[in-house]
Amino acid sequence: MADTSGQRAATLQPFTFGGAAAFGDARVGRLLLVQLAVALAAAAAIVWFVRAAWLPVVHDAIRALPDSGEIRHGRLHWPEAQPRLLARNRFLAIGVDLRHSGAIRSPSHVQVELGQGDIAFQSLLGYTSIAYPQSEWIVGVNRPALDPWWGAWRPPVLWITFVTVTVALPLIWATLAAVLAGPAWLLAFFADRRLTFLESWKVAGAAVLPGAVLMIAAIFGYGLGIIDLVQLLAALVLHLIVDVVYACAAPFFRPKAGSNSRRNPFAARNASAENGPNRAS
Repeated sequence: MADTSGQRAATLQPFTFGGAAAFGDARVGRLLLVQLAVALAAAAAIVWFVRAAWLPVVHDAIRALPDSGEIRHGRLHWPEAQPRLLARNRFLAIGVDLRHSGAIRSPSHVQVELGQGDIAFQSLLGYTSIAYPQSEWIVGVNRPALDPWWGAWRPPVLWITFVTVTVALPLIWATLAAVLAGPAWLLAFFADRRLTFLESWKVAGAAVLPGAVLMIAAIFGYGLGIIDLVQLLAALVLHLIVDVVYACAAPFFRPKAGSNSRRNPFAARNASAENGPNRAS
């Protein structure tokens, strides 16, 4: 009885190898519930970062826009010829440079630049651009048009981000667990540990959660200025390594293949049925 209660307690936390291994015997609903709790924490961390680090720059950039300017037929019609930095902080910079001349140089970690035919994104990861849509729609890029729109959509943007992250993370973890389940099952097989493929998927689904918690801490650290962008990217790589380590180590904490850790209710009945005639004789 003590072993059973201890195993149930371990199932509630995936932050040790034994705890992750215990999820193999848990119901799928229990695993999904724990994943949902971690996903909610991750969504809260991302929304906090977006609200504290990026949205103020977007707000200031909209306030710095001129009274005229629009995107029409895939081209930005802008009243100023010179490149202009609209707003920036340590995390994000937003500017307008019709020719992408490189005149706007910001130490921000991510730079968004509106050009004449596209919007460019530049960061430590590289450079990419997205062309404006070639449509009849006219998109106002000016303060009178965007200021009230942003005031109305700022709260929904945060809620959409929160819901999207909360839904997307369990799906990503389920896919990653399916990838890690194969190696986990093979390790359990060669180590003579009891683990079916479904159980290995549940173990792998729990094994990805410690890395997720590490990434949540890294996001808070980055937003508070404790770590920089390079260290955040290092944490991103490290959290994947943690996932693999947990998925590969947890199978060794499963019961031996020959042992029967779950009590079989029919074993006692069969033994009684076999011993009954012997006693009578």
